[in-house]
Amino acid sequence: AHRSEEELFRALAEALSEVVSISLLSVILYDEESHTFRLHAFETFGRTINLPDAKIPPDETTIGWVYRHQLPLVIPSLRKEARFPREMEFLRQLGIQSNCGIPLTTAHRQLGAFSVSSEQENAYSEENVRFLSLVADQVALSIGDCLNLEASRKIQAELQKKTDRLKLVLEVNNSVASNLALGELLGSISVSIRQIMKCDAVCVALPDSSQKYLHISAFDFPAYQGDAQEEMTVPIEGTYLGNVFQTREAYLTGHSPDLPGVEEAKWEGLQATCIVPLL
Repeated sequence: AHRSEEELFRALAEALSEVVSISLLSVILYDEESHTFRLHAFETFGRTINLPDAKIPPDETTIGWVYRHQLPLVIPSLRKEARFPREMEFLRQLGIQSNCGIPLTTAHRQLGAFSVSSEQENAYSEENVRFLSLVADQVALSIGDCLNLEASRKIQAELQKKTDRLKLVLEVNNSVASNLALGELLGSISVSIRQIMKCDAVCVALPDSSQKYLHISAFDFPAYQGDAQEEMTVPIEGTYLGNVFQTREAYLTGHSPDLPGVEEAKWEGLQATCIVPLL
């Protein structure tokens, strides 16, 4: 049994090398979002290879040709190949003499390409290409399953976020319906927000009658060890909280919240603060 994708790919490369002449084997996938190719797996059979820093445009590579035409591409002799000059030069420097690229495609999507290279000229016959195409089909199915599983997990994570947010709305509605006193209501809501949003601290600030200060009416920060937690006031002028209250616009900062009476050291570990107006 193979414990990882990397081990599985290495085992595949070793098995193929017993049947077909292979000095390099690579799997390149197409990223639909960035419209670029990325190296998914690369087996050098123990050789140390430094990949070029400068990226070759996909249209100037064998992989780009294979992906675009969805056909195998065999280059029996790199020294006679006039197309793809930058790629050919790089491979020749490694001692590669011939190359074969096979499309990686499932019934539902085009994934990329499967490429093998040899230090021998004319290393890939029609029979070799048919065999490698069968191998590429199995590799494509395996990769497709992995990508589908990853996509499914992302969808599940997004659904969980939406479920959590709906749960938060229901908890807030239940708190309101319970006819709690204002302080108890805000405290209950603060706890729910912190738990659902997975943040470290939540506070609710309301303006006083003078409109010069904001009173911290609820303060849920389990890691805070201070005494006064819900009796603090914040000037509206010159503070993050006050600015959000005046402009009615949310604010995100990499600083800790500026709450007078709370020592700066108490906020150690907090990396960001999001402040939203209550409208």
